[in-house]
Amino acid sequence: MSAQPVIRTVIPEKAVIAGEPFRIQFVVENSNINQRFDAPDFFGLKIIRGPEVYSGSQYIKGKKAEI
Repeated sequence: MSAQPVIRTVIPEKAVIAGEPFRIQFVVENSNINQRFDAPDFFGLKIIRGPEVYSGSQYIKGKKAEI
């Protein structure tokens, strides 16, 4: 049995200024090739670039975590 995917949202720590670009990241952990993530619609915002998709892994407390 595999672990359920975990989705973390990464946003700027400081307030954004109206009209200035900013980045929103969704980090999906414990996913597999058969799963798909669709970001929510951001009505009223203009997407300048993306989506960009990266895959990789990291070690947390000695265990490999797919990201």
